[in-house]
Amino acid sequence: MGWNKINNADIKTFEVIDGNYSWDKSRVYFNETEIPDIDKESFKTIGNSYSKDKNHIYYEKKIIKNADIESFVLILPENLHGEYAKDKNRVYYLGRELEGVDPESFQHVNSIIRKDKKNVYYNEKIIEGADPETFQEIEGASFYKDKNRAYYGVYGVQTMDVDIKTFKILNFYYSKDKKNVYYEDKKLETLDPKTFEVIDYSYGKDKNGVYYIDYPLDLDINHIKTEAGIITDGKKNLL
Repeated sequence: MGWNKINNADIKTFEVIDGNYSWDKSRVYFNETEIPDIDKESFKTIGNSYSKDKNHIYYEKKIIKNADIESFVLILPENLHGEYAKDKNRVYYLGRELEGVDPESFQHVNSIIRKDKKNVYYNEKIIEGADPETFQEIEGASFYKDKNRAYYGVYGVQTMDVDIKTFKILNFYYSKDKKNVYYEDKKLETLDPKTFEVIDYSYGKDKNGVYYIDYPLDLDINHIKTEAGIITDGKKNLL
């Protein structure tokens, strides 16, 4: 809670309940604001700014209209905050109903990707064309695939035009299939996928040369190596 004054609070009975919720003998507050018309006797916090009384579900100090009190629960993925919640009829994000999302099949893939039986979602947005049945994370929080496509996503999710049968991850940034090398979601058309290999992070090499992403570097491909975090050909070094 901040340092703003809570007007009309009874100091003798005031106590913090959970996170930003507090109460006194007659009122319930979110931060410094009284929640109007709440039933204090039945009020309970759910977690992550969700709460309820016998009449309503609340997010912060606002009523979530039409939420089912009996079936309402947080959706808590491992190591993530519970901004998502659901009841038997709907899924909610930060207290807002997500229209068309199926609560029974809704699940987290990771911190930015969710799916239900109909769609795959980046936060609240549908990833067009993604197949929810086969969609999976394949390398940390960067690459994904389904039966038809590959995807790259950190601050968004981009569809990659790859040969999915031969597609493989090389590190957090690089991947390749039988036709091309890719950096994040970008096709590197000048690199040779048959001979390409990662040296370190954003550096790689193929039969023709050494590269930073796909920018050619003046290094001897026949003597390139990494020593103590430094890329060198014995004559020139890259830090």
